[in-house]
Amino acid sequence: MQFIDCKVFHALWLTDIDNTLLPISIKRDLVHIELLGNFLRDLSYYCILVVPVTFKTLSEIEYISNLMGYEFPIVIVEGGCAIIFNHSFSGQGSAMIELCRGRQTIVKVLEAFDNPCKESVLMLTKQGAEFASKILGIPREEAVHALKRRYTELVYSEEPKCINVLTKFVERVGLKVVQSRKVAHLTEALKEDAVKELLKMLLHRIAGPIIASGDSIFDRGFLELADTPIIVSKNAYEWFKRYPYISIWGDIPYDLLNCVSRILLLKPWQANVKF
Repeated sequence: MQFIDCKVFHALWLTDIDNTLLPISIKRDLVHIELLGNFLRDLSYYCILVVPVTFKTLSEIEYISNLMGYEFPIVIVEGGCAIIFNHSFSGQGSAMIELCRGRQTIVKVLEAFDNPCKESVLMLTKQGAEFASKILGIPREEAVHALKRRYTELVYSEEPKCINVLTKFVERVGLKVVQSRKVAHLTEALKEDAVKELLKMLLHRIAGPIIASGDSIFDRGFLELADTPIIVSKNAYEWFKRYPYISIWGDIPYDLLNCVSRILLLKPWQANVKF
């Protein structure tokens, strides 16, 4: 199926990947991945456009796509830094819209970080795949691709206070930070920035609902742009205040796929799966 054949899209589904479309695990379940690929191919026949909105690198997406046997027609990578249009969307090769400068911009800022915490803050791209696998909770073979960052940097410290100090420093020079307790994702764009750009280009071709799915506060910005936000979390009420929304949790990805099927008025997908 070439999406260039779709004059209009009957729906747009924007989705995070880790802990939303696929469970985070040191070992990927190939059954999950194969069935997910089948589901995405089924949606393509209905001209339903699925766009990952992820912190993953393009190399990671290509790795997962190869496992699924399915190429996403459009992907938003590295937390909103680039929108990639693949051959299956245009039929004329790949194209890219960049919202961030190269990773060296961030590296120079980190080199200028003059603080006692500097020695305890580790850049992910300077560590090996084993370290990245442990920190990100993904298989080692996938972590190899996570190190191939073009625009962003992940930093880690065993000292949460040092992550806080670094965050304040990089924000003062204009960078954006997506921060958890021990990890900070340093970037020049956020997921919602890229989604807004994509909608400017595609909104006139979307003839159905815009669905968005994510699992954390870091997805809130683009979830709020959807007609139907789906929160894959038990504690959505703590951080998502735009009503109405759907909150689901349980068996990833099956509960989400069934939810999307119901929204699109398709048959319950799991009932048709042959295990």
